Amino acid sequence: ATTGDNAYAHANLASVLSQQGNPVEAADHNRKALALESDNLIALSNLATLYLDSGKVGEAIKLYERSVELNPKFLYGWFNLGNAYQKRGRVNDAERAWQRAADLNPRMAAAWNNLAGLAIERGEFDEAITMATRAEAGGGGGAAAMTLGRALDAANRLDDAVDAYRRAATADPRSPVAANNLGSVLERTGHLDEAVSAFRRAVRLDPQSPVFEYNLGVVLEKQGNRSAAGEAFGRAEERFRAAGNSSMADAIATRREALGLSEEATAR
Repeated sequence: ATTGDNAYAHANLASVLSQQGNPVEAADHNRKALALESDNLIALSNLATLYLDSGKVGEAIKLYERSVELNPKFLYGWFNLGNAYQKRGRVNDAERAWQRAADLNPRMAAAWNNLAGLAIERGEFDEAITMATRAEAGGGGGAAAMTLGRALDAANRLDDAVDAYRRAATADPRSPVAANNLGSVLERTGHLDEAVSAFRRAVRLDPQSPVFEYNLGVVLEKQGNRSAAGEAFGRAEERFRAAGNSSMADAIATRREALGLSEEATAR
């Protein structure tokens, strides 16, 4: 209002509007900024993010590419470009973009975490462990600890995986996946009581998940607690069937029958 055609005022106003949940107005001010100054990095990046969030991945990629072309040291431009590439299935391009971000800031946890995830998918577990460790050291919190746990688990370093998943569950106590993954490794290392506690926590956090109920049932059965296992399997079967996964539901029904429990006992 005071300075008239001010590209940075439009770009910064767009940032605030976006944070307040007004993406349409934010996009309009970003476009106004770019009309005044086509190489305004704030507007380019912000508009690209709005496009990405609204599913316009191709448009987002073009803007992110433009931003890193203008400033090859634009850290978040490279990182977000990698995210956009990944959404398009351009995994190799995503990896190169995230690696560029990590090179620019060796403590960028999110970039190392994403790179570790790709390494796990390729079966390069030692490399994934190194990257996820860097992510956690860089302040990646529960997400980095979770990725490290996955890498250690895949590498069959189960005791170390337990420690990593414990850190993930502590950092994000509302994550049912962290609790479930911890329970899975605890079960395989013979810590059945702790595994039951972890799976029960996962079920409490996400009561609608049939997988968590099923995992709980498996450990309870291993403990010899047939009645409780049957109840967990019953809930899992019901939810799998409601989700349209009849093959899994039928398999669980067969398992319940093998436990020798009646429908009435299982329902209780």
